[in-house]
Amino acid sequence: MELKQKTLNDIESFFDKNSLSIENISFFMIKVRLLLEMEDQKNRYKILNHYCNWFLHKSLDRGLSPVIINEISSLFSKRLKKNDFVVGINEILSIKKLVVELKEVLYLNIGFKYQYTFENDQFWIIFLKIFLIELKQKPLLLMKKSVVEHQVIEEIDFSFSVFGIQLTDYKDKIFVEILSKEFEAKNKHFYIEFAIFKHEK
Repeated sequence: MELKQKTLNDIESFFDKNSLSIENISFFMIKVRLLLEMEDQKNRYKILNHYCNWFLHKSLDRGLSPVIINEISSLFSKRLKKNDFVVGINEILSIKKLVVELKEVLYLNIGFKYQYTFENDQFWIIFLKIFLIELKQKPLLLMKKSVVEHQVIEEIDFSFSVFGIQLTDYKDKIFVEILSKEFEAKNKHFYIEFAIFKHEK
C-alpha cells in the first residue's frame, strides 16, 4: 500500500473511532502533517502546518511563530483594553482558520464520508479543547531571543518587552500568557483568555 493511501486510511480511522482523546488527536495531527508534506501543501495551508509543527515541538521559533509574536506585540502599542486583546489575539492565533483549513484538507482528500462530523461544531470545540491543552507550556518564541519593546499599558504600570507567548489553562479555560523578561524579573504574569471559549456555557 502506498504511503499516501495508508495515511488517508489512518486519518479515516481517527473518525471511525468516534472518540476524542489526546492519543487519537496526536495520531491524527501527525498524519495530517505527513499528508501536507507529501502533497507539498504546507505553504497553501500555513495555519494548519503551523499548528501541526507547534503540536510536535517543545517550543517553536520558526515559520509563523515570529510573525505571530510580532502581531501580538503590535496590539500593545494600540493601548487596547484587555477585552479587546482577547479578540485581537484570537484573530492572530487563527484558531477558526485552523478548523477551516483542516476541513478543506479533509474534504479534498477523503470526500464527504464524514461530513456530519466535519460540520459538527461541538466536535471541533471538544477537539480544540484537548488540542490546545496539549500545546500548553510549549512556547512560541521570537528567533534569537530578539524582543519587541512596549510602553506602559492600562493593566501594567511599567515598560516591558515581549519575546514569546505560551498557552496555559485554569479552571477548564485556555489562556495565552505573554512572555517578557520584565514580567519574569518582577514575578508578574499577563494572561489573555481565548475568545473561542469565553462565551461557552
